[in-house]
Amino acid sequence: MFSNNLGFSNPLKPESSINFNFGGYFKKNKFLLDYNFFYNAIDNLIDTRAIAQKVSGQNVFSYFNVDKIFTYGIELNSTYKISQDFTISAGYQYLIAKDNTISKKIEDGNVFARNPNTLESFRLNSSDYFGLFSRSKHTANIKLNYLVEAIKTNINIRVLYRSKFGNFDTNSNTVLDKYDSFIKGFFLTNIALNKDFANGLNLQTGINNLFNYTDKTNIANMPGIQYFTRIQYQF
Repeated sequence: MFSNNLGFSNPLKPESSINFNFGGYFKKNKFLLDYNFFYNAIDNLIDTRAIAQKVSGQNVFSYFNVDKIFTYGIELNSTYKISQDFTISAGYQYLIAKDNTISKKIEDGNVFARNPNTLESFRLNSSDYFGLFSRSKHTANIKLNYLVEAIKTNINIRVLYRSKFGNFDTNSNTVLDKYDSFIKGFFLTNIALNKDFANGLNLQTGINNLFNYTDKTNIANMPGIQYFTRIQYQF
């Protein structure tokens, strides 16, 4: 096992933040769009980071504080009702999440990276800084919901997308920059059927991660394809 000496021995401090949001919605006929612009200034962010790697290749994570963080972006959620029984929903988030201290060091010309081919060091530009670890700039989802009225059954299909992100620094400058190695973006597909019975019984069954996407090294908590059944009775 190897580890990164990042100093995780200090006790965690409580997290605090100041948040600004501006949002609204647009509605026309069967279409609805919600939007939200946000900016957050966070002190002592409690974050996780890969600090070691097991012999099996899986990463080991730990909690730690990041002194001053800022995040900003936009969230969009929309719904379109094709018919009384068929609805399409979609969501998207664009996120920038960065460490103020690192941003300032880069602006001052104090952060370097190494060219993997020539092994020469060079100063990073502000545009080279990707941001916090384990954060994706883009996440999205689309959901299809269809009610089969004749048999009182909902069919729900949901596709999730997450763009690339980095779990740890791979070029020895303790900064996640565009020259590091990233976990590639991926899609997940979930399907569920939900049926109501006349006697108060509800049955739900489905499949999560339909196409069995896994990355045991980088995303150990993603188990692959999962089948589930849930029965609920209401008195």
